[in-house]
Amino acid sequence: MNEAYKKIGERIKHHRLNRKLSQDELAEGICSRQTISLLENGQHLPSTEFMKKFATKLGIPLHEILVDDTKELEVKVQLDIIKVYVETENYISAIPLIEELDQLKDLLEYQRRDLILFYSECLMRTGRADQAIVKLTELIQRLELERESDDHLMATLYNKLGSAYYMNADNVKAYSTYQQAYQISQRFAFNLTSADIAFNLGMICSLMRMREEAMNYYKIAKSYFDDASDVKRLAYTLFNLALVHRQLRELPIANKYLLQATAIFESLNMINRVNIAKQEHAYYVLSETEPEEAIKNLLQCAVEFAELGDTPLEIYTYSRLAKVLIKYNRFDESKEYLLTALGMIPENQSYNHLCYPILFQVHATYLLHVKDFEKCIDYSFKSTDIFDKMGLSNDAAESLQLSAEAFEKLGMFDKAYHLQRKVCDLLRQAKDN
Repeated sequence: MNEAYKKIGERIKHHRLNRKLSQDELAEGICSRQTISLLENGQHLPSTEFMKKFATKLGIPLHEILVDDTKELEVKVQLDIIKVYVETENYISAIPLIEELDQLKDLLEYQRRDLILFYSECLMRTGRADQAIVKLTELIQRLELERESDDHLMATLYNKLGSAYYMNADNVKAYSTYQQAYQISQRFAFNLTSADIAFNLGMICSLMRMREEAMNYYKIAKSYFDDASDVKRLAYTLFNLALVHRQLRELPIANKYLLQATAIFESLNMINRVNIAKQEHAYYVLSETEPEEAIKNLLQCAVEFAELGDTPLEIYTYSRLAKVLIKYNRFDESKEYLLTALGMIPENQSYNHLCYPILFQVHATYLLHVKDFEKCIDYSFKSTDIFDKMGLSNDAAESLQLSAEAFEKLGMFDKAYHLQRKVCDLLRQAKDN
């Protein structure tokens, strides 16, 4: 009996009994009771995807089940566990296990590559994008020199490197790297990786105010995501089919449907992409020609982001909704959504997501229109500072312009003139970049 399996099984049993669940109740909708029995007796370790479901049902983090035992598991299982940690954004638990595996000399080449991809994601998400850039660049250069990699892997690596540059606030390099990924992706059949690269290009083009290019790339991505936009319903259908077959004791068929449903649930982060594409279309296109439809679509996107638990994108969407309303002089409605978004900012927030300076900029715009000039200046400065640190000089200039206008309205013309000169400097800086 594997000692690590035994400890994990004992821990599952302990938490199950604490929750007063029978083996049948824990297994319901996940697997058979026999699987739970084998797990708790240390005779079997299900895939980490099933382990994640057990942890969710028991109301505990996955790492509480696996803690201290991961080193004793085989490399493949450890990589699966790292994958789950990364997918669930539990980077703190993933990093020590990654660093432990990285010390092994006998890792297979594909395992080493996966490890670097996981590690770079963790580094990016924990504020160390510069380190991710180094690791990804080293791997790309080695693979290109050895000419051992396939197009799909290289496209994935360049896409990840582009994201590292983006998180390091180097938009120019992010754009060129995403372009390399996109060019490579043209060599194989269009798939989720291709759509993701196109989406990232749309995002970076939008940030760099390359609107037409942004819309073209978003349309390319949307053509793929649209076909998968109802995957949640499909996943639940497959899941319920699995339950029916399980009740009929047709376990192989039940297992087949359950695996299909699990795979779709794992890919549900695509829904985020669909919503962002819908939001871009509503904000940049519909708001010009069909404002009511744009407002309706933006509200729907905000609700869906809330259901997915993506607070930054919910804030981002409310900000854009408020800006559309301001454009049509609907200030009371705009204020409502701005206050909602401001109330969602966590305490001690580092403001490292684009949603925050955009929210502050839109709020400053609202305050300028309702003649609350002093508060307008506060939010304008806050937004300018964050945009400037992100290297987004055009956006910083747009925010600072609001302060210049507010000082002018207050009759403080010297300060307004001084800020206007700074706005010009930022615009020149953006042009030079």
